[in-house]
Amino acid sequence: MSRQQLEQGIALLTQIFESPQILKLSVPEPIRGRLAFYFVARANEKEWLFTLSQEALSDLPAMKTYQQAADRFARDLEKRFRNKSPNLFFCTSGVPMLIQIEWPLEPLANRAASYLWVGVTDTRDGRVAHCTLSSRINRASLI
Repeated sequence: MSRQQLEQGIALLTQIFESPQILKLSVPEPIRGRLAFYFVARANEKEWLFTLSQEALSDLPAMKTYQQAADRFARDLEKRFRNKSPNLFFCTSGVPMLIQIEWPLEPLANRAASYLWVGVTDTRDGRVAHCTLSSRINRASLI
């Protein structure tokens, strides 16, 4: 992966996010000790933080599936920004939960896996929610 590929990937991601002129994407901040960057998407006086690896960014210009996933992610995030908070979700039971994802992905010891810390708060009373979260994520859908 070259510096040029990385810069092209960052430029393409910015173009994908900002093309409908709703979202603004921050200049990426390198994560110390990691081959990844923090990004902040902003719209309607709200923001949402996420990270991407150098590898994913470098591969973005050549990988149509990554580009499609990035576009779906950006368009879905635009919809989330219409909410009071992009971090507000509803359980299947209708209970409103504030879900805050703490990036970046962390390696899981002795496994070929990673994890994220996720804070879940019941917005009705502000208590930490005791529940399970599940997600099926593949690499292309993380972009």
